[in-house]
Amino acid sequence: MSEQLDSFVEQMLIPVFGIDTELMWNQFFENDVVLSQQQLNSAKALYKELKEKVLNGLNSDRCGKWDSINAGSIFDQTKVDEPDEFDCLLVPRIPSGYIKAEYESAPPGFCYIRVLEENCFTEFCERGYLSSKKWRDHFTSRLKEIVTGINNWECLPSYDGSAAVPVSCRTRSTNDIDVDLVPALHVLSWPSRARSRDEIDKIIPSDGLQGHHVVAKAYKENGIITL
Repeated sequence: MSEQLDSFVEQMLIPVFGIDTELMWNQFFENDVVLSQQQLNSAKALYKELKEKVLNGLNSDRCGKWDSINAGSIFDQTKVDEPDEFDCLLVPRIPSGYIKAEYESAPPGFCYIRVLEENCFTEFCERGYLSSKKWRDHFTSRLKEIVTGINNWECLPSYDGSAAVPVSCRTRSTNDIDVDLVPALHVLSWPSRARSRDEIDKIIPSDGLQGHHVVAKAYKENGIITL
């Protein structure tokens, strides 16, 4: 019995002696993992066109100018295999003092956005606070309208309460690309618990201490914007 087991185990073993494993790894990485410069250039060109047209559409509306923030592994230079998905935060330029984040009465990880000054976002308010549902409904509809007029791009289904509008690019010349368009707000204040941490300045870059972004995500209560 022991001899039969030894023979069986020997058949399962994969000999590696005499094989250049470093060469095998490098070949695997170059052929099956890393993106070619052509793939990166094609993906970024298509995404640039999408972003510019989305921003132009939002900028033509009544809520003023918008900026964008790219996020995802393709921009961190860590994306592998396919340039298939990344995020684009869309942030309106709201003057300082127009909105304020309130954390104390909100669930962990969430906050309320109080609108302090009359502005174009007042129509999305309920009792002085920004309604995440009204915000989502408006900008989901508006972004879908804009994307519909952009060649090669289409909107994808999203789950109820999602903060993102997923869109996709399908062309013969490049791999499929999926992008989440995420309307967001920039707020200056941090939750008191985060501000009281002694190590926060070591964890968060100095520019991050100037504020952060929040997005509208569904919660069991209406009117909450998530961190």
